[in-house]
Amino acid sequence: MSRRTVDPYRIYTHAGTLYVIAYCHTRRDVLLFVVDRIRSAKALDKTFEPVASYNPTDYLATAFGMSRGKPFTARIRFERRAARYLRERSYHPSQTIRDLKGGAIEVSLEVSGLDQLSAWVASFGGDATAIEPPKLRRAVLARAKGTLSKHSRGVVVGIGTGG
Repeated sequence: MSRRTVDPYRIYTHAGTLYVIAYCHTRRDVLLFVVDRIRSAKALDKTFEPVASYNPTDYLATAFGMSRGKPFTARIRFERRAARYLRERSYHPSQTIRDLKGGAIEVSLEVSGLDQLSAWVASFGGDATAIEPPKLRRAVLARAKGTLSKHSRGVVVGIGTGG
């Protein structure tokens, strides 16, 4: 727990969670704060101008979910069973879909937020394959191994590496 002085810029909701985008005087950067984690708040008798580097349109433009960071290109293959759901909605503004044989699709995204993206890909189980970047493949594999270790206690499981 810490005390912060912040200049609140915007309130934002995502997946049922309320966030405040604010300039943090402690970290000297624009940060994202989860409102549920704020124990108390007090209005100060001061005014402020947003820092020049803050652009409300760009701040979350590449974020997958609410994770920000350096953007990267991700390509994920979805098998036919999952492809129909992906065609029904957009998961990110940069999303493009390319049709593959047998009803599968390849989704390309220009995003930041490896942790949330890998969780999303892993949520499709065997119907999704992270193609690139390698760090996404490794993150999805780590999640899968963790899931397998938690759910395979007392069950004999064989895993192939697939090359």
